[in-house]
Amino acid sequence: MTSVAPPLKVLSTNGIRGALVALARQFEQSTAHKLDLDFEVTAVVSGRILAGESFDIAVFGRKRMEELIAQGKIERQPAMTFGRTGMGLGVRKGDPKPDIGTTGALRDVLLNAKSVAYAAKGGSGKMFMALLDRLGIKDEMQAKVMPVGAPTVRAVVRDDAQFVFTSVGLILADAEAELVAPLPAEVQTYAHIEIGVGTASTQIHAARQFAAFVTGATALPILRQFGVEREM
Repeated sequence: MTSVAPPLKVLSTNGIRGALVALARQFEQSTAHKLDLDFEVTAVVSGRILAGESFDIAVFGRKRMEELIAQGKIERQPAMTFGRTGMGLGVRKGDPKPDIGTTGALRDVLLNAKSVAYAAKGGSGKMFMALLDRLGIKDEMQAKVMPVGAPTVRAVVRDDAQFVFTSVGLILADAEAELVAPLPAEVQTYAHIEIGVGTASTQIHAARQFAAFVTGATALPILRQFGVEREM
């Protein structure tokens, strides 16, 4: 009787959920491997790794990946780039999508918004606060901003907020939400995401195979579909 290998355990940051889910499904269909995907804010899930939780693959921002490599939790190999995802504004599907194509237009939309949801934990929330500082409207926005838990995009779907600020990929991954637009280039901020294999993985070969799959050229169409850019 042939034994079945347990699913590959993947611990990942939230921002690239849509792309990673789609790529995992494609990988499962083309191989004999199954994956168990676990998404959380980076600080929480990397803390679990440092506390000794077992895993096969980690998907995090570049800085946190380097920290985990330095602490012996991730294989010390050349960085494997998953891609980068920018920030944007989202609305509930069917709601008006105003022009935010310039910094001035974005500033006006935010000041005229009824409410803007953002991640209470995680990098995108910090990026939103930095954006408001840069636009010089942090004080004016205090009564409008709404920190929420994951999944952040559901705040507009529930009609709790008029807009949501989060990664473009998370907005595109929710069928009940729509992307207004990415932030204008002059104020855009990117999360640079990398993938690594756990040093204690019991399925090193399969984990490396998945990492190679999602960082290879065949992944590009799915990455683009979910707003993830591959750095060349």
